[in-house]
Amino acid sequence: MTRYLLGFIVALILIVIVVGLIFTGFNKSNINFGHEVNKFANYSTTSAVTSLDINGPIIASQSHNEVIISVSNLDVNLQVLQGYDGKVINNQMFSNSQNSYNAFLRSLIIAGFNSSNPSASSLTNPVGLCSNGNTYTFKMNLGQKNIVNSWQTNCYNAPHTFNGDLNATVNLFIAQVPNYSSYVSNLNL
Repeated sequence: MTRYLLGFIVALILIVIVVGLIFTGFNKSNINFGHEVNKFANYSTTSAVTSLDINGPIIASQSHNEVIISVSNLDVNLQVLQGYDGKVINNQMFSNSQNSYNAFLRSLIIAGFNSSNPSASSLTNPVGLCSNGNTYTFKMNLGQKNIVNSWQTNCYNAPHTFNGDLNATVNLFIAQVPNYSSYVSNLNL
């Protein structure tokens, strides 16, 4: 009987140790993730600008469109371009605030905005990789410093440098522009 009791006590101790290790590891990852979110959100107090560039399919210049959404702690800017030479056909500016930008940056980091795939980094220009679809370029700049610079396409198996959640990240940018769909409803995107 003492043998069974000793076995039970050893098994109980092992279970407590394993559970303790699991929770200790879990808490450390939450702390590190929380620190990363807070650190990224601190850019809301700076002149950092985040942007999304949606470059449409490779078609005739007259029909080709590109949309750029830039967000800072002061404003949100939507530019609609036509052709491949950057002809601005619509430019809309909306006010923003530091608190709004902070919430936006926190949401971006949770969606993986700063997650990149270094294996495709030798491709510095993604134009043409997704000729029938869209190319999404994500940037964050603080003055001349590039904090984030990555891209992805909506073409199956195309190389990419952006490793975050594409749909969530694009939707976060789109949600910063009031009535976004009214500005892009007739575009080739």
